Amino acid sequence: HARIVSTLDKRKDVVCDLMCGIGPFAIPAAKNGCRVYANDLNPESYKWLRTNVKLNKVEDKVSCFNEDARAFLRRLTRDLLDKKQPLFTVVTMNLPATAI
Repeated sequence: HARIVSTLDKRKDVVCDLMCGIGPFAIPAAKNGCRVYANDLNPESYKWLRTNVKLNKVEDKVSCFNEDARAFLRRLTRDLLDKKQPLFTVVTMNLPATAI
């Protein structure tokens, strides 16, 4: 995670983390200054993601979601375009180790 976070430009990168779990990538990216849209389908992961965002004081940088990744990506893109906000520049999908 640290290697990827170190490549982000806090002035222009907006991160969309589709399968963020409890935030091992989303929170360091936010602490690095990036705007982050963090999503996980698992309600328990989502609960701990919100807790970790608060504990790490990055509520102003991270928006948390609990949706199917495909539906989330479609909705987020539509919402950002409708609001004329910048689209994400980085997309991550942090798969669990058992997915390989």
